[in-house]
Amino acid sequence: MSGDGEVAAGAKPSDEGTTRAKRGRPRKRLDRAGLDPKLRAFADELRLLVGERSYGEVANEIFQSRETVASACRGESLKSRAVVTAIVKCCGGDVEEWDFKWGAVALHLADAGLHRLLPRDDLLDLAALREALKEKEVLLRALERTELEHLRDAAAKVEPLLDKLDEDLPTTTEKNGRDAAECWGDLTDYLRRLVLIFDPAPIPTNSRGHADLTVVLDRLAGLGRLNGVKENEWEALATQIRSSYELANHSKWWVVNSDGMGGVYGDEFARYRAQAGRAASDLARVSSYPDLDAAVIPAAVMSPLYDPPRRTYIDSAIAFVVLGVLVTLVLACVGVSAHAWKVWGLLALAVVVVPVVGLLACVPHARRD
Repeated sequence: MSGDGEVAAGAKPSDEGTTRAKRGRPRKRLDRAGLDPKLRAFADELRLLVGERSYGEVANEIFQSRETVASACRGESLKSRAVVTAIVKCCGGDVEEWDFKWGAVALHLADAGLHRLLPRDDLLDLAALREALKEKEVLLRALERTELEHLRDAAAKVEPLLDKLDEDLPTTTEKNGRDAAECWGDLTDYLRRLVLIFDPAPIPTNSRGHADLTVVLDRLAGLGRLNGVKENEWEALATQIRSSYELANHSKWWVVNSDGMGGVYGDEFARYRAQAGRAASDLARVSSYPDLDAAVIPAAVMSPLYDPPRRTYIDSAIAFVVLGVLVTLVLACVGVSAHAWKVWGLLALAVVVVPVVGLLACVPHARRD
């Protein structure tokens, strides 16, 4: 095998691009004794920037020798600013950032008395270099302070929405339903609305208003990419919830009604859903705040579509009872006939008693207030 940047014997020209990474010698981390730590770190980053491209290829593009490029990436000495800038441009790096790094390393070497490691073809004005680095450090600190203030302002903006949404956090109340998706509706709906606070793109729902948990989890996993904060944590949480949901689908059990009319899904994951909802809430508070210019939609924090709290069922039952009492009082005041009372009795059974019984039956399985 020939040296770096040369085509192996017998290789076709068309194969050169696809085989270059395989031909090049492996570039190990610079851990040889005697290298200056800061210069070594600088060279390590430069080598990572070059990546799988051969030194010969980079050298040809910047009109330098292969040894010049290789030496710049070995960390044995600091190459000139012009050479480093050319390598950075060739490999798509940020020239301004690398100029700052180069100046910091050059100043470090000069202050440490390691003048033999400095480039010989650069006339270093240490005073000017020191002043330039000081100005850049001041600018960086200002940018950091601005970003911190930005995050604090964004947190203050989104905190009331999260507080309101947390009123609908899943509880440990067990659910009964026709399938796992219905029993997991409390967590699905909570996560759906949490996602909409930060990413208002619509989440599709079916005709009954139910969102697909797997679709919601895909969006949840991407929240960290909105501002590049805690991406792994969001992805890990989404993966864990997805695995638990798949387990729930496989370990479900059915309770057959005594009247033989069918069965319902027996919920065994209520406590886990409550913990997962709280974990998502806590993570939202320390990571994915929206941009201040983003259109945060308070409507996303609306009441749950299909997992209302117990008070909703109780209030509805009370409303039906009050309606029945009012109609009865009106009929009594008007003095209707005995036949009218019989008709009202049948209607009351259908429009008052049956709905009230159904609503009260939902209370034990509804989310706690």
